[in-house]
Amino acid sequence: MNSAELAKRAGVSVRALRHYHKIGVLAEPPRLANGYRQYGYHDLVHVLRIKRLSALGIPLSGMAELVAEGTGEDLLDELDRELETAIIGLNHQRHLISRVRSQRIVSHDACAQPGLVCDCNGCTGNSRDD
Repeated sequence: MNSAELAKRAGVSVRALRHYHKIGVLAEPPRLANGYRQYGYHDLVHVLRIKRLSALGIPLSGMAELVAEGTGEDLLDELDRELETAIIGLNHQRHLISRVRSQRIVSHDACAQPGLVCDCNGCTGNSRDD
C-alpha cells in the first residue's frame, strides 16, 4: 500500500507518516520504481502502535527509544509515575468536592443561622476554617 492508503487505514495524515520517518519512529519502507513508498501490513501495525503509545502520553521524541528497544522500561516507568501523581491529584480533588457537597455552604445572609457554614471572607459568624 502507498502512503495515502496507509495513512487512511491508520487514521493519520501522510504528513504524520513523513514526520514519523524523519524522527526515526517509523523505518523507511522500500520504494517502487516511481519513487513511491511501498508499505506492508507490518507498517500499519507499527503506525497503530505509535498512535497507541502517543495516546498514553508518550512523546514522539521518546518513542524512538521505546520502539527501537522494544521495551523502553525507563520511559514507561516515568510515564507510570506521572500518571500516578495525576491520579493522586484527581482523587484529592474528588475528595474536596465530596467535602463541599457534605457541608451546607450558604451565602453570607445565613451566617447567623446555627448548623450552616458561611463561605464568605469577611464573616465573623460560622465561617469555614479551610
